Amino acid sequence: MNLLSRIQLSLILLTGLVVGSQAQQPDVSKREFKLVKIHFEGLVNQPEQKIIGLSGLQIGQTVTMEILNQASQRLIDTGSFSSVKFRYKYRGDDLEATFVVIEARGSILCVFDNFMWFSDEEIHTAIRQDVPGFDGKATEGGEMIDAIRKSLEKLLRTKSATGNIEHEMANLGDLHVFKIVGVPMPICSIEYAGLGAFSSAQLTTAAKELLSSDYSRLTNGLVLRDAFIPLYRQNGYLKFRLLPVKATTEKAATEKCKNGAALLISLNEGTIYQWQGITWAGNQILTSEKLARSFTLKTGEIADGLKIDRGFALASQSYQDKGYFAAEVKPVPTFDESAKTVSFAVTIIEGEQYSFGQLAVKGLNESVTKNFLERWQTLHGKPFDAITMQSFVKKTISENTMQIKLSLTPSPTLTPNHESRSVDLLLEF
Repeated sequence: MNLLSRIQLSLILLTGLVVGSQAQQPDVSKREFKLVKIHFEGLVNQPEQKIIGLSGLQIGQTVTMEILNQASQRLIDTGSFSSVKFRYKYRGDDLEATFVVIEARGSILCVFDNFMWFSDEEIHTAIRQDVPGFDGKATEGGEMIDAIRKSLEKLLRTKSATGNIEHEMANLGDLHVFKIVGVPMPICSIEYAGLGAFSSAQLTTAAKELLSSDYSRLTNGLVLRDAFIPLYRQNGYLKFRLLPVKATTEKAATEKCKNGAALLISLNEGTIYQWQGITWAGNQILTSEKLARSFTLKTGEIADGLKIDRGFALASQSYQDKGYFAAEVKPVPTFDESAKTVSFAVTIIEGEQYSFGQLAVKGLNESVTKNFLERWQTLHGKPFDAITMQSFVKKTISENTMQIKLSLTPSPTLTPNHESRSVDLLLEF
């Protein structure tokens, strides 16, 4: 691709010292100047001194238009800018250059998923050889992603590996994920650091699917979180943290574990907390006593995190059952580290009560469906209540037992409409 078309250079001659006729002037594009000033327009998130360094320009150096073109291209190659243009003005042999830039949309974190042969620092250093200024993040797409992929392929070849590098967006576009494909990396062994509450055998059993999978920083991390966090929270370790997993090449590799990975899983278990109760504020529709019944914990018991989570979910559901679908339950924990206890202060924002909206029925014949819709009109527009809804469904079914098979049970789906403050009901038989 033509260099000028790639970076959309705009060369604007603003001023110049003219001697003699225009025809006698030397070709500016080939003249040499002394660079006396560098300006940037359009910088928002990047410090100017850093960008000057990335451009490769220095005050006092001799420059030509081609050197300024090359500086613009270097800035494009960093991936930090979607557009770089420059203009200049000169007097005699002194030249001032102004670069007009548009920063690339977003800086997205890069994750190197299964590069167990290299540390992140080794990877970053290798990428900087092709992408100057790489800091672990990349723009949404374009040349920078291709440059990173090529750098990783060169790095992979240093291990005589035959795999290829693939790139994908993950976490709803919030992560660039680079991974090696075509090279099996079975997980052959697991070691733990920071154990106290459970044995390594117990943890390995909880995450047993790891030993039947290939190494992947992202996938393995999800498996471990799903296995360990509920286990620890249930036993009162409410501040448990799983540290980044480290992988190295399995030393005692067998034929079955060729290119295998040895995982080191580090844990910060924290301490066991006891339940110290809960206080409520902002609740008018439901009493504090009713909300407290969502929790089965007693003062002094181990603060079972799963029961705590379930309690707050039930409290939210209690508001929805009364038609308050926009209600917010906001708990704030207070940890007493000396007593090893936890208590919660909960603020309720109840919002408005929703009304019965539209009804849709699927899986029944036309006459029964019509009967449902006709009976629904007695509820439409009235304040929503879950008990009233359940009673409606039960009574309408009983009126139509001759036409509704006993094996058919409705699957209700509630869809709140936050604009109209109403709730639509879908019954599928």
